[in-house]
Amino acid sequence: MIFKTVQEIHTAFYRALEEADLELMSTVWHQDGQISCIHPLRAPLFGTDKVMPSWKLLFTNGRSLTVEVKILTQQINDELCIHLVRETLTPITDNRGGQPILATNSYQLIDGSWKMILHHASPTAVVKQRSTTDLPSGNQLH
Repeated sequence: MIFKTVQEIHTAFYRALEEADLELMSTVWHQDGQISCIHPLRAPLFGTDKVMPSWKLLFTNGRSLTVEVKILTQQINDELCIHLVRETLTPITDNRGGQPILATNSYQLIDGSWKMILHHASPTAVVKQRSTTDLPSGNQLH
């Protein structure tokens, strides 16, 4: 499958996640082995031979999530795109809403098609966004 735009691959990735579609997920990822994935609270996975089986395991029970995604920032040039997104993954059996997750998705234009090369997802606390005037003295962030 060829993804001509970043929006096409972004949509395909989240459709594959929501529908637990391993075939679609494998078309999204670059298949040369030079990929990385960090699922929430899990160790990093490097290479196609580690990343793709992790999706197979996650999809074992079939469709189980509803997925809401908001792109917070996008950095793009002719061959690389990085999205920072907020994902809300809600089990389909739960109507209380899901845990917010921040994720970084990196896509690379390879042989005329955008491909995912990195997905890094981490749970986050639900917090009110602070303004720069709320920062500790000296602009110390951590």
